[in-house]
Amino acid sequence: MRLILCLFITFGCGAAFGSPQETPTEVPDKVTSETVVAEVRPLVVYETLEGVVEASNTAEVELESNGWTDFELETLVPQGKRVNKGDLVVSFQSEGIEKAYRSLEFEHRQRVADLAVQKLKTEQAIQKYELAVAIAKREMENASEDHQYYLDVERPQRLKDLEWSLKTSEYSLEYAREELDQLMQMYNEDELTEESEKIVLKRAQRGLESAERNLARRKMSIQQTRDVDIPRDDFSKKNALEQKSLSFALTMLELPFEKDKSETDLLKAEMVVRDSNKKLEELGSDRKLMAMAAPMTGIVYYGRCVKGKWTGVTGTSTRSLEIGKKVPSNKVVMTIIDPASLVIRTMIPEDKLYLIRPGMVGVGVLKSDPQVKLDATVTSVGTIPSASGTFECLLSLKDFANEGEKVMPGMHCKVAMKVSEKEAAVMIPKGSVYSDDGIQQFVTLPGGQPRKVELGFDKGDSVEVVGGLKAGEKILKTPR
Repeated sequence: MRLILCLFITFGCGAAFGSPQETPTEVPDKVTSETVVAEVRPLVVYETLEGVVEASNTAEVELESNGWTDFELETLVPQGKRVNKGDLVVSFQSEGIEKAYRSLEFEHRQRVADLAVQKLKTEQAIQKYELAVAIAKREMENASEDHQYYLDVERPQRLKDLEWSLKTSEYSLEYAREELDQLMQMYNEDELTEESEKIVLKRAQRGLESAERNLARRKMSIQQTRDVDIPRDDFSKKNALEQKSLSFALTMLELPFEKDKSETDLLKAEMVVRDSNKKLEELGSDRKLMAMAAPMTGIVYYGRCVKGKWTGVTGTSTRSLEIGKKVPSNKVVMTIIDPASLVIRTMIPEDKLYLIRPGMVGVGVLKSDPQVKLDATVTSVGTIPSASGTFECLLSLKDFANEGEKVMPGMHCKVAMKVSEKEAAVMIPKGSVYSDDGIQQFVTLPGGQPRKVELGFDKGDSVEVVGGLKAGEKILKTPR
């Protein structure tokens, strides 16, 4: 302004006194030389986020089936209806599962009976095994004892009997010879031998010959017994014991087979019964799904809520809930919500994450009714980004009674939160700031020198300076 005034005075004076006209000095560009002052002003900054209302207290009605898949809708409470805990909310056709349950129950009873029979067979097989083992051991012990008795008693006694038999034959011969000698001595004393005496002598002579013959035969028999019969008996007895030992060993190997087979069959029968019982219990559990009650008092919503978004029973649409239509198993059919337990869920962009902290307060405004204001407090801020690169944030509602249930889960709102409030903030125009690298920020002083500054919040066309520039300092409005 002073420069313009001076020029006006100079030109004015020159014209008045008639001095010769001179070419004016070149004036700098007004746009590039205009300065602004860093001003101190109050600064209040709000951050507005898109939110959705959801209930923190919910209970899902889910078809947690163990294998049954035929769930045909028979009855269904309408969406939005208030129900009490224990009220019937959905039922399915049960004829098919009842028939399947009866059939499985009959099969299970038959398998239980088969198990009882197999237990009895196994017990008998064990008893037979134990008895057969005892008999086999007793027979083996008897054979060993008999063989040992043969070696210790029978064989030695037999040899002694042979010796005694030989002696007996020798004694008989000796007696016959002595008797003949006595008779001959007695008869020789008589001068005349009578006819009867001859007969006696003849008999005695023949008796001696017979004794001699018997002794010879006895010796031959004893020799045969010692050299042939006894060795043969020794071999036969030993071989019989060895055969018995082999037979006993084979018996001890074969006997457990039948018992083990019976025990294995018992284990199989027990496993079959366990599997059958498990299937029966699982099907019985699935039978209870044919009529499902509300797990809590609240309002019925079809499908389930996933991070504030409601999905249908199939994960895409609620239209699948139609009487007569089948519902897929292991899906959430509906959710019971408590309308008094409302919270707001919002997603924070990554570049705004540093602004939002637990404990901050804000106001939510329903899109369906801007007159409804929701006082909210940040309860949690996520630390892990979602697939979209945003961060989850939950806000609780303060002193909210939800009279008339105007606010319901699934409704959308905008949430405004005061992220900064300063009574004296240094502010400059946004257009006076420039950056060469997109990271460092600079302003230009009136003399053309650049100065690095640190920026804070922006509001409208102004931006806060938190470092590098003091209040009252001048800078170029448009940086060079």
